[in-house]
Amino acid sequence: MTPYHEIFPHARVPVISLDAARKTGQIPRGNYGFLECYCTEPGCDCRQVAIMVVNEKNRRKALIHFAFDGEGPIAGPYLEPAGYQAPYAPDLLEFFVYSLNSRPDWLLRMYERYREVRELVDQKRYRGRSFPKPGKICYRAMPAPDLHTFLEESLKQSRRHMGTVKTHTHGGGRSIRKPGKGAEPQRSSAPGMAGFIELYAEAALSGPIGVLLALQDELRRHLLAHPASGEELASLLPALCRQSPQDDERIDAALRMLHDVFDFYRVEAEGGDVGARQQMQRFQKALALRIFVENEDVDLSQAVARILSGSRVKLIPDLLEASGRIMTVDGGRTDLEDTTREEFLSGIADSLRSMGADSPFEGAQEILQLFATNDQELQTPLAGALMTAEDPFLRELSALLLFHYDPVAALQLSQLLASVDGGSISPETLRRLIISRNWFPAAIRHNVDQVITAARKAR
Repeated sequence: MTPYHEIFPHARVPVISLDAARKTGQIPRGNYGFLECYCTEPGCDCRQVAIMVVNEKNRRKALIHFAFDGEGPIAGPYLEPAGYQAPYAPDLLEFFVYSLNSRPDWLLRMYERYREVRELVDQKRYRGRSFPKPGKICYRAMPAPDLHTFLEESLKQSRRHMGTVKTHTHGGGRSIRKPGKGAEPQRSSAPGMAGFIELYAEAALSGPIGVLLALQDELRRHLLAHPASGEELASLLPALCRQSPQDDERIDAALRMLHDVFDFYRVEAEGGDVGARQQMQRFQKALALRIFVENEDVDLSQAVARILSGSRVKLIPDLLEASGRIMTVDGGRTDLEDTTREEFLSGIADSLRSMGADSPFEGAQEILQLFATNDQELQTPLAGALMTAEDPFLRELSALLLFHYDPVAALQLSQLLASVDGGSISPETLRRLIISRNWFPAAIRHNVDQVITAARKAR
């Protein structure tokens, strides 16, 4: 859900507000704005809106979920359990419900904004069914729904409408047969994170986007209520992989969950939640032990390492050291000592291209993400090898490593590049360095100037 004023930053946005000249109920004196947030998922027609209530200091005090049609277990309006709610949030919800029923202009305006967002996102005219006329539904504040029940029912209905048997090919080339029309999902009553793995597996097969988003919200609620859930997931992964290929569907689901768990902890920690930071540290320690120390499945280690590299999370030393053992996609191999330097570099180039990194910029991004999960002492030798590789693709991307997220590492890489023979610098790399030199701090810019001078002398 994205605030309307961020989707249309230049639009004039009338906002319903509550101006409390004195304490009203449990609501302290002040001004409260009810900001509308809409779904921007392509192809989704969820007909829902989230209302973020902020005070005059732009601090969030409530998050309200609301569905226009007033039907189903998640129609609301209700206070979103996964978001922060001030102690007086129930009173803000009551004001919202009162305004819905008494301000038809607000409801009509939300309908119109929903259409605008859908047409912008989908790039076509909105052709959804008509919205309820103001006054047709008498809205009332609802308790937060049990989304587990909603998800189960939605997934069952989706499975009933499936066609004949379909075949899904896993990333490793293994095929899994799926039940066809009329088949009920084979589910256990597994509790905790094991149950979520089953739900994720089902949703990946047949769940509409609304179900997927609701599933993520339910996972967030579970993580809030059960602080050890991340460690539980870390323990489940190796055991699950030992059942491959029979459970490849669940393995894929568990890895998607791993990504979502990291994302949840990162957002909560950045928001100042001390408990989330502590849970993140315990989660990372569990991954280091279960995935990279005790586990012998190289494929799983590599898959988790790639998720870590894209998680934008500061990794603890234990996890950095453990994941550093598979720094490249061939990191789990034991025969690298018998591999020549150029064979090793050729393998990196092939791996990058197989990931879809066809340009030096995409290749550099992959390498920088890889650096984020590994010991910095390993980065300089690899960067030096890339800078002097025979493959011009690797040499070009190596110069782009100057945009390293760590200023100290960027300086070291600039010194390393300055020591390279100027004749190995391609015209494209020279042009990029000339254009970008002013973006760098003085120390790095000095080394970049040396590279430019050396390249020009080498013609």
